[in-house]
Amino acid sequence: MVTFRAEERPDLRKSVRRKLRQSGKVPGIVYGKTIGSKPIQVQQNELHRLLKQHGKNTVINLELDGVKPTVMIGEIQRDPITEDVLHVDFYEIKMNEKKTFTVPLEIVGEGAVTKNGGVLQRQYQEIEVECLPKDLPESIPIDVSGLDIGDSVTVADLNLGDQIEVLLEPDTVLLTVTAPTPEEGPVDKHAGNEEPPELVERQEDAEE
Repeated sequence: MVTFRAEERPDLRKSVRRKLRQSGKVPGIVYGKTIGSKPIQVQQNELHRLLKQHGKNTVINLELDGVKPTVMIGEIQRDPITEDVLHVDFYEIKMNEKKTFTVPLEIVGEGAVTKNGGVLQRQYQEIEVECLPKDLPESIPIDVSGLDIGDSVTVADLNLGDQIEVLLEPDTVLLTVTAPTPEEGPVDKHAGNEEPPELVERQEDAEE
């Protein structure tokens, strides 16, 4: 379990949130049955390090003003240009209680497919699963190196064990391998002329 430090945020004004970000901090909220709804602030560089090293789907021991709730990261709001984190939500969890999580799908071995001329068409970038927090994977790998054009991967093809339940029907297609779209032929730069280029050229000479 990862330990992460946060501070209570007493002032909720928009102008204060802006100053927080300018000082290298990120405003947020932690939700939970035992902790209630509490505005917090965290160090931006520490949050970036947490996300880079452990990803969003990680169990966190949150150090907050003398209490240490077990939480996970919920919604993250980012700047559309810089992708800096503008706001982050944490929610309290119980390690012995199953919850619904969103997990990204990680494609492995894509090079083998493209080498054979196949194109991956992904129907899902991420899927919802239900499991205990301790069994939650950071991502779900799908090895496509053995696929050929016309093949597909469904939920039933995933090997996640008994601890993780995918909240989709077993026959749901996650991705398919299709043939590449034929490239268009060379464009005729004279297309649309009503007269052959030679005739147009002679007409221009006559006018001169």
